[in-house]
Amino acid sequence: MRVFYLLSLLFASVLCAEVGYPSLQLIHEYQEWPTGIAVSASGRLFTAFPRQKEKQPYTVTETLGTSKDQAYPNTEYQSGSLNNPSGWFIDAQSVVIDGLDRLWVLDTGLPFQNGSKAKKPVPGGPKIMSFDLRTNKLIRTYVMPPEALVEKSSINDVRFNVSQGRAGFAYISDTAEEGAIIVVDLQSGATVRRLSNSTFTRPDAKFVGSYRGVPFYKREKGKKFAHLTNGANAIALSNGKVYFSPQASNRFHCVSQDVLADFSKNDAEIAVRVELATRSPSYSTGAESDSLGRVYYGAPEQDAINFINTTSSEVQVFVRSPLLKWPDSFSQGLDGYLYATSNDLPGWPQFNNGKELRKPPFHLYKIWNGAKPAGK
Repeated sequence: MRVFYLLSLLFASVLCAEVGYPSLQLIHEYQEWPTGIAVSASGRLFTAFPRQKEKQPYTVTETLGTSKDQAYPNTEYQSGSLNNPSGWFIDAQSVVIDGLDRLWVLDTGLPFQNGSKAKKPVPGGPKIMSFDLRTNKLIRTYVMPPEALVEKSSINDVRFNVSQGRAGFAYISDTAEEGAIIVVDLQSGATVRRLSNSTFTRPDAKFVGSYRGVPFYKREKGKKFAHLTNGANAIALSNGKVYFSPQASNRFHCVSQDVLADFSKNDAEIAVRVELATRSPSYSTGAESDSLGRVYYGAPEQDAINFINTTSSEVQVFVRSPLLKWPDSFSQGLDGYLYATSNDLPGWPQFNNGKELRKPPFHLYKIWNGAKPAGK
């Protein structure tokens, strides 16, 4: 079986080379279901694993060697009491390395209880936490205040500009149906919800995408099929702008970081500054930017990773392969490689009448692009 898998990987790599795409290099296999990936300046690999069961061995890991995932920063952060929602990883969705080589963990605050994921976050649970990679100690936790959230908020991903303001700003996508970009001043901790329930962050009405040629709907057990209603999801920073996309759409928008971070402005003043960056041939998953002005995003309808040329707004295919079974999240390394997780999300029971069709191992690839992380 292992020989067959390796031959399949080799065939897909050759196929990519034949059509002019770079090769996928498999560097790790996961037994738990991954979403976020982060690569430090020294090449350390960190992964987020959303809570999928009540007893889960870890939600954030560091990969050691080629096969071992070790709880990061230790086992104590992997579980805890909901009476202390800000002190541990309730549901780690994303991990990110900032421009100062600090690791950040984004936690949705959505616990897994009584056999399913909660629909609403625990008060005090949605947060971002920074860690010093020299000591592996917690630096600071920023809990999302109630006014920055809606009833069914699900904060999804975060990007940082550490050179903006006194200590930097964080930009967080909220994939609730209302959608929003949440902005955090890392000096003061002041937090504001931007463009909430706007035409820019909301999904398209009755959106129907596809996956591997089949129309893609929510199909929960005992319920009628439903359209995807995920709001602002993919987010990346490039050339002084925030790029973002509602997942249930094919739209990418962008807006100045300085405009979003000006807390004196209201949403109406910000809305007139939002631009339609492009429309995409696929809905998007995660996003990442590089030093060459490209914004990458997962394009599941094409088994691809695409990128937006932020100078021309042209969309191009970066790599296509049948091995990219839902390319979910990305991290640009200093080594000239883009790192990408593949996690087969459409096999989730929520899309298959309660049947679990995802089967480990899940995969982490790296793809050469000759770039470095973006100067935000």
